[in-house]
Amino acid sequence: MPTLFHRTDWIALAALSAVTGIAVADDVLVVAPADLQPALAEWKAHRARQGTTVIVKEPGADVAATVKAAHAASGGALKFVMIVGDADRVPCAFRPVVATAKWETEPQIATDAPYADIDGDSVPDLAIGRVTADSADEVRAYLARVVAYETSADTRDWRRRVSIVAGTGGFGPIQDAAMEQMTKQFLTRDVPPEFVVTGTYGNPLSAWCPPPAEFASTVLQRFAEGALVVTYIGHGSPNELDKVRMGREKFPIFGATEVAQLESRRGPPVAVLIACSTGRFDSERDCLAEEMLRRPAGPVAVIASSRVSTPYSNSILSKEMLNALFEAKVATVGELLLTMKRRLVAPREGDAERKQIEGLAATFYDPDPARRDADRREHISLYNLLGDPCVRIMRPTDLPLDAAGTVAAGTTLEVKGTAPAAGLLVVEIARRRDAAVTVGSRKTADDWRDTYRRANALEIVRVEVTVRAGPFVVPIAVPTDAKSGPGYVRAYFDGGGVAAAGGRYLDVAPARAPADAPPTAPTDRR
Repeated sequence: MPTLFHRTDWIALAALSAVTGIAVADDVLVVAPADLQPALAEWKAHRARQGTTVIVKEPGADVAATVKAAHAASGGALKFVMIVGDADRVPCAFRPVVATAKWETEPQIATDAPYADIDGDSVPDLAIGRVTADSADEVRAYLARVVAYETSADTRDWRRRVSIVAGTGGFGPIQDAAMEQMTKQFLTRDVPPEFVVTGTYGNPLSAWCPPPAEFASTVLQRFAEGALVVTYIGHGSPNELDKVRMGREKFPIFGATEVAQLESRRGPPVAVLIACSTGRFDSERDCLAEEMLRRPAGPVAVIASSRVSTPYSNSILSKEMLNALFEAKVATVGELLLTMKRRLVAPREGDAERKQIEGLAATFYDPDPARRDADRREHISLYNLLGDPCVRIMRPTDLPLDAAGTVAAGTTLEVKGTAPAAGLLVVEIARRRDAAVTVGSRKTADDWRDTYRRANALEIVRVEVTVRAGPFVVPIAVPTDAKSGPGYVRAYFDGGGVAAAGGRYLDVAPARAPADAPPTAPTDRR
């Protein structure tokens, strides 16, 4: 089914509080069989150091009843539920397939969402995730990765990277191009300027497409370089993502071969697979999301759908993911998915982007609001979190910048701010994310690589300086030949165990003519 975007150790805990701006002391219930519970020891100690109360229960005959009893006993303090064990150890819930029945061959959706619904309105109230492990060793290995992630002293710039990978919608060149442009608009509007977005798109007509034969290796490289989040938007199946199609040839985007090579040692991302069936965790064979989570250097958590999903609701989920990450600034992965789901059925008032999606859906997908509502509600069940819902999203802390709103090519921009410690400061001026990039004929693989690089390397100028703790002023000279247009000035600080990022919107104006230059002849407009 096409799913393209229609469109921490105490020092680290203190840093986390600065980043999220909220306390991290909510209760978490772990539902785990008795033989898997000893594997929780290190993780429980880590959460206790953070001030979190961990309650451990066996599943019992009714997992939903076990969760509700724990929530009541906590006096409402319970915020997270982590199920430990594959679906054959701790059963999932099932909900009937209704809205997606025309595409889905299975009659039921495998889901953990009902276990998070306390008030019975079919909308989750708690953040829930599942560690789909078969043994105590698997549980211990994954949770050790979580602890390592949250206590890591690596504050390099992977924390400001967001990588978008997409397959084609398959609706035709004009429609797919229009959806790519809408995606760029959303990424421009919804992701703050201090974050670096990379796009890898399986449409050979797009500047975001690397050599098709190198697409899978490029995706692996995006994981390897580290990121806060890696998102895939497109077609999917239980064990692979879509193909890149060029003429009669097909090239993989990501599948079993790539999972076996997956390494994210610099900064393991949260992976969000907005696609059909990649999170089919109830199958006898482990699904793609499970295989990714099991990798020793794989993503720290994976959000994925257990059955067929639709372009309409996936578009909303994609947009709400960006909003939850960068406007609501949710603290944890579990809250990320929870917010996405709740916004599916209760959008924010005055949300122009949501109105845009609904307008397109009414025209091209389904004009009936009731059926679209049923579609959105079904996606509450479809999407599940594989991993620890308490995983902290390791954003950089804020680094406010002061700079002029316009700079002319050939002049110097002064960028001011306050460094939180001594360390390395990188300051950049970059073109906006929706800036046009010329594709050209791309006759050789080098041509493809160059176009892909230019589409993702929008920096006009970059300066690296060592700063002391306290105020800084960094002059950054803009090249005379810099392209004019809207852009950003952004900075990233790395030092003293702190990562910080800041950005502002900036217009780059054309180079000024010298004062003694002869007057320019009038343009002949005949």
